[in-house]
Amino acid sequence: MPPKLSPIWEYFEEDKSDDTKVLCKVGGCKVKVSRGKTGTSKAKLSNAPMMQHLKLHHPKQNLELMKKKDAKNKAVAEKRKADDDDDEIETGPAKLWNLRTNAQRQEFLHQAKVSDWCMAGSTSQESTYDIHDLRARERHKGVLMMVILDLQPWSIVNDPGFLYYSNTLDPHYKVASDKFYRGLLSKTYEKGVKKLEVKIERDNPETVCCQLDGWSAYRHGYIGLLVNYITTGWKRVSLCLACGPYDGHHTGENLGGWLEDKLEKWKVLDKTTVTVSDTASNMLKMMQFLPEHMTHNGCLNHVLQLTINDEVLEKPEVKNMILSVRAFTNYAATSILLSAALRKKQEALGWEEKDHRALVQDVKTRWNSSFDMLERFLYLQEPIKKVLEDEEWKDKITVKTGSNAGKSVKFTNSDWKLMEKAVKVLGTFKEATLKLSSASACISQSIPTITSILHTLKPSNLITDHGVKDLKRRLRENLNRRLDYIEESDIHSIATLLDPRYKNSYFRSDEAKQKAERRLLQLLKVEVSSGPLSRQNSLEEVEDPGTCDGLEAAFKAIQQNARRTDDGVTKETEEDAIKTYLSEKLETSCLSWWLKFETESKDKKIQLALCRIAKQYLTPPPTSTNCERLFSVAGQIMDEKG
Repeated sequence: MPPKLSPIWEYFEEDKSDDTKVLCKVGGCKVKVSRGKTGTSKAKLSNAPMMQHLKLHHPKQNLELMKKKDAKNKAVAEKRKADDDDDEIETGPAKLWNLRTNAQRQEFLHQAKVSDWCMAGSTSQESTYDIHDLRARERHKGVLMMVILDLQPWSIVNDPGFLYYSNTLDPHYKVASDKFYRGLLSKTYEKGVKKLEVKIERDNPETVCCQLDGWSAYRHGYIGLLVNYITTGWKRVSLCLACGPYDGHHTGENLGGWLEDKLEKWKVLDKTTVTVSDTASNMLKMMQFLPEHMTHNGCLNHVLQLTINDEVLEKPEVKNMILSVRAFTNYAATSILLSAALRKKQEALGWEEKDHRALVQDVKTRWNSSFDMLERFLYLQEPIKKVLEDEEWKDKITVKTGSNAGKSVKFTNSDWKLMEKAVKVLGTFKEATLKLSSASACISQSIPTITSILHTLKPSNLITDHGVKDLKRRLRENLNRRLDYIEESDIHSIATLLDPRYKNSYFRSDEAKQKAERRLLQLLKVEVSSGPLSRQNSLEEVEDPGTCDGLEAAFKAIQQNARRTDDGVTKETEEDAIKTYLSEKLETSCLSWWLKFETESKDKKIQLALCRIAKQYLTPPPTSTNCERLFSVAGQIMDEKG
């Protein structure tokens, strides 16, 4: 049996009848102290219970132990220094990365304390908090929360800068090992799950919408699931219910089963009315395997992406221009000399330092980043022209792919004009994408956004429209073809009507607007007569009352008389409530306006029914962008540094 190296064994001996227990030798104490559960291997038994026993029952011996540990650590450090001296290597600062062992940490903090460039407090064992001390536990919790909230790698607790910072804030606190904090993660996750369950149960939302998307990384497939709802206080809530590996086939049937299981697990399946995702065929197929009360809404940003790809980015002349810009930008990102040359040209042109800019690289799969790259390239047009005129760079940078592969990067006047046209037109799409990607974005913004985009794409005889009329026409026709259904869709049209910022002002078709108003009236009548809408009554099943000329007028006249009470006061109807709402001026807020409206309608049955409908239809977001943000966060969590 190997010798016991820790000084703690001077005060204990093993219990021959049980390998997991030891006997205290201090003053005939003979108390049995457990080092782990029965059956635990010797390699996994802990000395911590022995140290705790010594501290609680034998303070004098505990002090001796601390001094012996300090002496041992000091001896280790001196031996290492002596070994370095023997090797004729100049002794420098302590190791500056991955300080995993106590000896390495003590050596670093000791050198940091005695050096001229920093001052750290005492780090002796006798002055540090015990691991069970409330102060130590609070600080350990703080470290764990920092790792989780800031997506830091576990190895940060071994970084010298972090150790020094922690020691400076509180010299009595000893940062634990990365293994210690890893061990706390599972419990923290379970607590987080419980808190989410309690929150959903407490909020008890009437309507839930989910966002779903998948991606691949590190040779695995993954799926992310978010749910959205509006609270009784009219606050928008977005929660991540699942994000994890899924290595099976991403078929519609498999995705439908996975989604239904997750929603059932979180007890929101019967409340989920809308699923937002991209419009890939497997996502559309998935809806066939979900309950009938659930409908699908395609991500609007995905539709805009397809439109831009079709009419702009995939056009040969634009594609070749972008490949040339990308080749120059990527070369500059890896060449110190080219970046320096670009800075010098900006200086030579008399640009002030505050106006200097660097090039922006793009991500091929994100058109927004290609727009940013082109916009910055245009800003640096004059310095870039000057660089490409120099003999050093004239033929040095070549295009890597496309029909111009292998050719030197050159930009003609036509290329620059084409770039200006593309940036000019795509600027509107960029603005729309950012608006729709907001965490507070609502599906009610879909119709107003498309209407506004189409308005900017209208042809005009202005000089600013010269050269882009054909591009505008193609974009306009593509958008109309892809989104011709949107004003006929209840999920979009009713939501737009119920958003006090838009109401009926953004419909391009008067017929679609009138139909949406009739739908809303029918929904309100059903809600008033039967209470909260049943999840089985989908919007598609609500019968359109249609229009009746003379007969309808007669009905209205009779109803007008019927609404009068004995005292001659007219009783408000659902038609009156909607007419009053739509006739009022547009507001600048949405949910906060509805909160105020609901508060003021405390005893008004029709208005409260309208509030319930609004909460249902204003729940879905217009895109699945939040799922893409989830991918970014997950990617940082899976960083190879750990």
